[in-house]
Amino acid sequence: MPTEIDYARLAMAIDGEGAIYIKPVYAKSGMYSQLCVSVSNCDPRLIMWCKDTFGFGAVHRNKHRSRGQQHDAYSWRVYSATAELILTQCLPYFIIKREQAEVALAYRKTFSRSNSNGNLSGAAKTEREWATQELRRLQANPPGAVQAQ
Repeated sequence: MPTEIDYARLAMAIDGEGAIYIKPVYAKSGMYSQLCVSVSNCDPRLIMWCKDTFGFGAVHRNKHRSRGQQHDAYSWRVYSATAELILTQCLPYFIIKREQAEVALAYRKTFSRSNSNGNLSGAAKTEREWATQELRRLQANPPGAVQAQ
């Protein structure tokens, strides 16, 4: 069972080495979107700590090129309701990505308002579109970032 310290550590990892985003998913039944939270690092110990401590999530290994050299990069990713749980527990500890987490959580609240067929109201669709665009805006122009002159 993760402790509050574990969630504080994870918040710091997401702040520094992570991402919060809404990604499109293409399926036979059509396109939908889902919330994703990821932590990436070239050192697999951080990624395995995430997986072992929280007991869920997918671990990925990719090739990464930096300064002309290729090396392995690792990531831990959680999606949808699991991502919502992580963001809710980490929210008090975020320094950099708090606004992104709040927008992502607002996006996830729209899922409780779909009917039994999964159909969304117009308001919920509008909120999801807003959240997707707002996350992109926050990532491109983080609050408090110093603008180059």
